[in-house]
Amino acid sequence: MNMRLTATILLGATVLLVAPARADRIRTGSSYGVPINSQTSSIGTQTLVPLTPLGPTEGDLLLQISPTSPDLGDPIQVKITLSPTEFVAGTGTFGVVNCPGFNLGGVCTPASNPPCNLSGVTYQGGSLTLPGSCDVANETFYFDEPATTDDFSGVFADISAVTPTTTPEPSSLALLCAGLFSLALLSRRLLQS
Repeated sequence: MNMRLTATILLGATVLLVAPARADRIRTGSSYGVPINSQTSSIGTQTLVPLTPLGPTEGDLLLQISPTSPDLGDPIQVKITLSPTEFVAGTGTFGVVNCPGFNLGGVCTPASNPPCNLSGVTYQGGSLTLPGSCDVANETFYFDEPATTDDFSGVFADISAVTPTTTPEPSSLALLCAGLFSLALLSRRLLQS
């Protein structure tokens, strides 16, 4: 009976952990105007662009990850002031967008990186951390900056890679626990004899 329960729990945990993730904040149908300014770092290129259908005061900061970034796969911390509400309904104030090669004169399409999951990412204290699964070559993120009273000029974000701390994987922990349990049983037998 205990074996069946254990097998059921292990199977359920495996199904939950292996379920595919997706980016749930994908901006579609966004038309960007002519880029205002760009700035390049080792992580990628930031570009300030107005949202043309909404008017001259709204715009986004786009961050496109460089294919030569030494930090690919690491989480990225982004410090930026975001708009209190999204400009395009239902998309969120930050997310993923596909604008290959920064062809910004037309409409951007949904992103093509299914493992990038932004559902747990929150914006607090002026910053957010993008997960390492999203830090892939040419992935593009948008950030809604607050509307201005005149033409959108925008500001660049402070971006930096977050060096992940190494944690033991579950299988290593299971082996360690099994070894410790065996040692405890062995020492108990030795003490009883």
